[in-house]
Amino acid sequence: MLQYLNQDPEILNIVKLEINRQAYNLELIASENFVSLAVLSAAGSVLTNKYAEGYPGRRYYGGCEYVDMAEDLARERLKKLFGAEYVNVQPHSGSQANMAVYMALLKPGDKILGLSLDHGGHLTHGSLVNFSGQLYQSIPYTLSRETKLLDYNLIEDIAKKEKPRLIVTGASAYSRDWDYKKFREIADKVGAFLMCDMAHPAGLIAKGLLNNPLPYCDIVTSTTHKTLRGPRGGVILIGKDRENPLGIKTPKGDRLKMMSELIDGIVMPGIQGGPLMHIILAKAIAFGEALQDSFTDYAKQVIKNAKTLADEFMKLGYDVVSGGTDNHLMLIDLTNKNLSGKKVETALGVAGITVNKNMIPFNTILTLTLKLFCDFPNILKFYNKYFTVILVDEFQDTNLLSYWLLKELVTEKTILILFGDSLQRIYGFIGAVPNLLGSAEQIFKMRKIQLDKNYRFADNHNMLQLDKIIRQNAITPFQNPNNFQANIEFNIFENHDDEAINVVQKSTEILNKNPDSNVAIIVKQRGKNIDTITEEFNKNNISYFYGLFTDDDQKYIRFNRNCLFEFIELLKKHKHITKRSAKMHIDKMKTIYSNENVPLINALIQLLSVFWDRVFIDYSFLSFEDKINLIKDTFEHNGLKQFVEYLDSKIIISTIHAAKGLEWDYVIIPDMEQDIFPSWISLCSKCRDKLNNCVIQINNYNEKAFLEELSVFYVAVTRAKKQVFFSASNIQMPGIRKNISCFMKLPGLHYKGR
Repeated sequence: MLQYLNQDPEILNIVKLEINRQAYNLELIASENFVSLAVLSAAGSVLTNKYAEGYPGRRYYGGCEYVDMAEDLARERLKKLFGAEYVNVQPHSGSQANMAVYMALLKPGDKILGLSLDHGGHLTHGSLVNFSGQLYQSIPYTLSRETKLLDYNLIEDIAKKEKPRLIVTGASAYSRDWDYKKFREIADKVGAFLMCDMAHPAGLIAKGLLNNPLPYCDIVTSTTHKTLRGPRGGVILIGKDRENPLGIKTPKGDRLKMMSELIDGIVMPGIQGGPLMHIILAKAIAFGEALQDSFTDYAKQVIKNAKTLADEFMKLGYDVVSGGTDNHLMLIDLTNKNLSGKKVETALGVAGITVNKNMIPFNTILTLTLKLFCDFPNILKFYNKYFTVILVDEFQDTNLLSYWLLKELVTEKTILILFGDSLQRIYGFIGAVPNLLGSAEQIFKMRKIQLDKNYRFADNHNMLQLDKIIRQNAITPFQNPNNFQANIEFNIFENHDDEAINVVQKSTEILNKNPDSNVAIIVKQRGKNIDTITEEFNKNNISYFYGLFTDDDQKYIRFNRNCLFEFIELLKKHKHITKRSAKMHIDKMKTIYSNENVPLINALIQLLSVFWDRVFIDYSFLSFEDKINLIKDTFEHNGLKQFVEYLDSKIIISTIHAAKGLEWDYVIIPDMEQDIFPSWISLCSKCRDKLNNCVIQINNYNEKAFLEELSVFYVAVTRAKKQVFFSASNIQMPGIRKNISCFMKLPGLHYKGR
């Protein structure tokens, strides 16, 4: 199969790398599987060439007689596999299958009752960052706090109170079986539709190893690529087809439409166009494989393996959520190990074991507070009554739990003041609700007050104009209707070496003229150019702080862990925390890393010294026990980087992400070239104007990426209090010339420099 990729060596190399990754790593992500060669062959077959809008026998195009056979075969096999009267095999994904069901049964604003995302639910079950939580009113149900199992009494109470139009069963991270009969009873009591998203356990349900939702649910959806071991895609099933209870009639008005007709019409032409016939063929093969007796043996072994793995983890003292598993997955709460899922995912990845981090139930103080408000309404009433003014800073980075908490606290009498800046959403911070700042006026019925300028630059006309130019381009890309003008120093060099020399010279020149000032060199990420800059600093014996580490940097994580271990050892010998014991701790860390004379370690030793200084300056009032907890907490959560702002270094090299919230007198931003700033992944790969000297045309295809990169650019620029300097290189690698960044072509910018 790979021989056909020889004509494109880059693509061939990517495929080979992925083949090796899958072959030599242990893949433990519950939503992934390994398909058969037959499924692979079908997914890459000539059926990909055929456009087949419509359904078998009712296509919009001719020449569909054979793809009709493929779709009919897939449908018949799927019906037999689950005992369904109706199926639709056209959804491109599980998410689109769910969207089709919602659009068939609901109107915008109707209530959905689904498992909370942080308790194992899926984004499409009502998450506010997803269409399901934006078009419909999402009401979450949760697991039992004590058992981490579904609490059917609690779910019934919520359903009776909220009267949802649709109850959704199924999850992405719940390891136990579901009582669909009980859910049916709850749905009937409140007059709700009942739906199951069985995407994860579908293959196990098909072989009778878990409860089957079809006899109880109005509609069932699934993906085909998890335990069904098929290609990536979605399906919709109905156990017993019937007339729709919504009163929707056929175009002639002579009868009520069947539920199956509603679904077919929503899938196509409602939300999709032509089906992926090569994938439908691959689905047919997977369904055929699942009908074989050998698939029963396979499914039983999957469950047996999962149960054994869960048992072994528990024997080793790990907290498996709900105390075990009934299906193919398990969720491990690492709280008692003082580890985060992110760190473990990264560490296991290095060891060749692929897993995915996930939220766990009742894991945060926000969740606990929400639970407290739910269980004890009088506490919520107290806050509603006496906390009548709420101020929220950095509102653009509000996450889902914070948003829910805010909604609980806000009443008609609450004075709510939100501070935020949509251009400060650098990379959207993980967990932040998209565009929440823009919709706050509608959500909370607020009045938006737009500041006409950045008051940090009130006395700096040129920086204020630069600020306004960038902000204007977020509204009208590459237009300057208000004629803002700013002079910037932008030096363009032939290669990285020359650029690096200039960055070092510019840093020393600034400090020579302004001895009391500081300088930050801000880059998007580590790379050849920044290595050249640090080498140039070292060669000239110029001191600087190397701040190019991230939360995921293994050396940074390990340094914090060693700090924690040595601090605990220190406590065994010393009963008090003194400056002398702090020095002993620092000296011990220097000894441990004495053979690693590299910028990162030197920087971390420097940060550790600053941290201890702040302990005695800012936290001297704490009790001995509280001081110990503070120090432990800092090391446990890799918190040393929080103390960068207290450094007295005159020159700091930092990433943009790490620089957010900090500021310096002067900022130097190198690498202002295409594919770096903006980055190739985020924007340049979507741009069709590289041959036009990167004079970008903003359209629906690239607008979102442009705004994301512009936000990053804005954060970098506004770290400077007095002045920002830019530079670029014509040649990044031997023989490869690059255009100057499109951000350097924003209207109103005037260069001075070389």
